[in-house]
Amino acid sequence: MSSHTRCSSRLILTSFAAEGFAMVVLSSVTASVIGRSAFGNVPFLILPPFHTARPNQLVLFAALGVVAGAVGVAFSKVLYWIEDACDWAWRWPEWARPAVGGLLLGGLLLALPEMYGVDDRHTGGTSRLPCVYRASRAQDMRRY
Repeated sequence: MSSHTRCSSRLILTSFAAEGFAMVVLSSVTASVIGRSAFGNVPFLILPPFHTARPNQLVLFAALGVVAGAVGVAFSKVLYWIEDACDWAWRWPEWARPAVGGLLLGGLLLALPEMYGVDDRHTGGTSRLPCVYRASRAQDMRRY
């Protein structure tokens, strides 16, 4: 089972049931099959070979793992706090929540257009995005 399946099962399922887990696994496998058939059996991101120069670097990697874990726990706590605050403040019908969220997100993207889309500048251009997609994103980015 992939780590994506485990992570998405924690995020999607509030009560962990066998039927729900089977749907998450099915969707993960379907996405993998479609992705590999559309883009080939190549990794999305090509990373340089990994090596450690000195064995004491492993201690730094362990510390990085602990820090990343703490950041993850803090992120989930803040996320649930914001969700609880929004639940407390919401006074309109439940069916209007997605519309209001979409309007807020649209307004945010109008104010900060650089947040829209995918850009591979931070990976040094090593991602395997299709050329057509890259070209369209390059045109979009030139507008800003």
